[in-house]
Amino acid sequence: MKGNETMKTPQIALIGTEGAGKTVLVTVLAKKLATPQNGVWLNPKGVKTGKYIENTWNTLRRGEWIPSTPAGTLFDLTWVMRIGDREYPMKAVDSAGQDLRKLFSDEGFNNPNLSDQDQQFIEYIHSATILLVLVNLRDFVGEPDEDKRIENAFTLKGLLDKLQEDKEERQVVFLFTAYDLYEETIHNDYGTPENFFEQELPYLYHAYISGKPVRCFPVAAVAETEVKHGEDGIPRRVPAPNFRSQGLDPFIQWLAEAVSGDITKQEQKAADAEQQRLAELQRQAQVKKRQVIKKIGIIVAVIVCAVVCTVYGCNRYIEAAKRPKPVLIDNRWECSNTCWGILCTDDHPVVANVPIMNIGNPGYVDVVVEVQGQTGHSRIYLARGESKTVTIKLRTRRHGVEGAVVRWGPAPSP
Repeated sequence: MKGNETMKTPQIALIGTEGAGKTVLVTVLAKKLATPQNGVWLNPKGVKTGKYIENTWNTLRRGEWIPSTPAGTLFDLTWVMRIGDREYPMKAVDSAGQDLRKLFSDEGFNNPNLSDQDQQFIEYIHSATILLVLVNLRDFVGEPDEDKRIENAFTLKGLLDKLQEDKEERQVVFLFTAYDLYEETIHNDYGTPENFFEQELPYLYHAYISGKPVRCFPVAAVAETEVKHGEDGIPRRVPAPNFRSQGLDPFIQWLAEAVSGDITKQEQKAADAEQQRLAELQRQAQVKKRQVIKKIGIIVAVIVCAVVCTVYGCNRYIEAAKRPKPVLIDNRWECSNTCWGILCTDDHPVVANVPIMNIGNPGYVDVVVEVQGQTGHSRIYLARGESKTVTIKLRTRRHGVEGAVVRWGPAPSP
């Protein structure tokens, strides 16, 4: 796609039971859009897609029907759809109706021994962003076997029920094929195709059509036929020369809007994701900025601490009560002193060095240091006239300017 090569290619899956006309529809649609139609043009990409379309188209032009896609076969076709002045890569997958019936008529997809082809088929369906469900009117209006009609309906419902589980955004459209053969019958018996859908496929209708933004198109890729006798002499109805189609124009308009809308949604999602990415980068930058400011603040605090400690001789410790008054044990006299300092880091050790001299009788002295609610205690024995320095270590819980309160006094003998 011009201007944004990262967009996911819209993937179209054509789903229907055998004989629903998937191959005929994709062939006629591709040939119809080989020249621009109302500003829409399909340009096949690659030899495989080109050969597929031309071979099937030549078969129809010879007055022959295209053989059913063999079971286990997937045709992976690619185009570039041009709508106005924009181009959209597009992929379409044509699959065998037998595979659809085998996997979804009775939850065959739950078989643990699925073949590689079956698993690939399921993967293609789940990866589709646009799902074209072909409902062959012959399977319902023209099918006399009631059990077969029920199986046809629940095969399609089983597929849609399974796809609903993955909760992916997917555009779905129902195409009523062979409408030219049953248009009169539907008009006379049901009134409209939607009434036919509601009456003949009520479970599908109420689960996936009624009240939901799902479109239904009656189409006939080959709307003109003639009767020819085959080699066995049996008359058969085959495509007429220069046959026309019916109901494709409104479907083409819907398809163009669906493809461009799919890309537009992806572009919006990409824009939203980019906006979220930029917002996340901005948030991370703000977090880093705050972290840098915090680190700078810590560094400044450490520098200030180092300077202050150097000036006041703290050297990362608070030294408390360097010159206390002497303790008079016999008079049971007490005093206290406060030393102020700066704690350099969190969980920092505080050392209180308390020099004590006894000028009274021998005895025990209790020394207590309090810092930020933390209390250290030491009991020593002093003889008469003896001096000692009591060292008490504490750990603080935050940095900042704090005071250490030191108390001492006589203690009873242990």
